Amino acid sequence: RRLLHVGDFRYHPRMKDFPILKELKRHDIDVCYLDTTYCDPKRNFPTQDHCIRYVASESGKILKSKGKVLIVLGAYSIGKERVQLAVAKACKSKIYVDPRRFKTYTLLDLPFSDLDFTQIDTQRPSALDRFMLPKKKSKNSGKIKISENIENDLLRKDYERAENVPEGGLEISREILLSSEQKLEQSHGEQDKKGLHPLFRKLSPEEMQTLLERESINKHLLSQEDRPTREPEKSQNGTGKRRAAKSIVDVYTTNPRSSKVHVVPMGWLSYDKLASYAKSIGSFDHVVGFRPTGWSGPRCKKTSNGFVTLHHVPYSEHSTFNELKDFVRWLKPRKIIPTVNIKEWRKLVKYFEDC
Repeated sequence: RRLLHVGDFRYHPRMKDFPILKELKRHDIDVCYLDTTYCDPKRNFPTQDHCIRYVASESGKILKSKGKVLIVLGAYSIGKERVQLAVAKACKSKIYVDPRRFKTYTLLDLPFSDLDFTQIDTQRPSALDRFMLPKKKSKNSGKIKISENIENDLLRKDYERAENVPEGGLEISREILLSSEQKLEQSHGEQDKKGLHPLFRKLSPEEMQTLLERESINKHLLSQEDRPTREPEKSQNGTGKRRAAKSIVDVYTTNPRSSKVHVVPMGWLSYDKLASYAKSIGSFDHVVGFRPTGWSGPRCKKTSNGFVTLHHVPYSEHSTFNELKDFVRWLKPRKIIPTVNIKEWRKLVKYFEDC
């Protein structure tokens, strides 16, 4: 028997040219385990490329405007990296991620070599430094409550600790983000864990030392060839432009003071949480958040309360309803087994009867 499990799956017509799929199709597929996250006629939205262009274009325009602006990109553990890379290119800026996410990204095969990042300044601190809060105690050093929704892969059923430790540059209030162990709730399939509520609290001198030591270790985990050079590399024509991105350290940073574009958990993309996050970092005139998830709706839309603007972008790594039907119509498996919302499997399978 020939079985195909597509995993988390976003169909694109060019997949018809994938050698392994063409070979499987030639011999017929007995069973296809299909990602039915959006197997609903109401779940249709733009292509990934359309959404990526939207976020990159809007981000570039925002950073060219006057004022002190912080851009915040929502993300799960993995899955939104193409959006982030496009924003880095459009904004000519590195992107801040916390140390834990940085280590996760080092394990991914991100397409740095496919993108031209020659305009990213990988050495100098960004203009954001001009309005970051000083490291001494400030008016904004009080406790800030931020609730977090973290990813759910629908497989883990036990308790899990989510620890999100800020980089040492956030010692302006000497606070650390901790979370309590709580039962994970089931999500709608777009990997969105609910129920983990981190709290800010003061760091003791011992904890601060541990945090700084951990950061030192994290930096040493980078190989020598991945470390940015001290001097900008000369381009082939001798213009002295900074080199194109070759590795993760060319695009991502764990120092929030060196970037005006930050990545945060998707659950933080709300007016109150983004306002609290921005105030804990520095003084800004405006905060702009992008929420790239298929649950955002059928099209890109924008809302604002004045200080915080939210862009709801239907970007997803899961196929839309029409994309699923196109894929099944081309593949023609003998049997389909849904992998999401399996309690409704009869209803889901029926959608493909005409394929």
